[in-house]
Amino acid sequence: MPRNYFTDEQIKILEENPYVLKVSKANVVFTEDFKREFMRLYESGLGPSGILRRLGIDPQTLGKTRITKLSERLRKQSSRPEGFSRKENSSKGKARKKRHPEFSND
Repeated sequence: MPRNYFTDEQIKILEENPYVLKVSKANVVFTEDFKREFMRLYESGLGPSGILRRLGIDPQTLGKTRITKLSERLRKQSSRPEGFSRKENSSKGKARKKRHPEFSND
């Protein structure tokens, strides 16, 4: 399935939203305030698309898959002891292989 990239216009609109921390062609990162507000509204019975509209984000811009994954991720994060903060000692992305210098026996 092809990746759904944001257009330059969509990026500009997302960047103007106070709940958006950063956005690239492929990803959008939301603030902790957004995450808390999203969960508060979700727990009050509002659906993910309605929440996004209320917080000034067009659900069509994100698309169905991003909305589903966002909702799943926020529900998991909200139940963690550290909440929406990064886990202590967590790294971003894959662990890098350690490179050792090669020596010759000359």
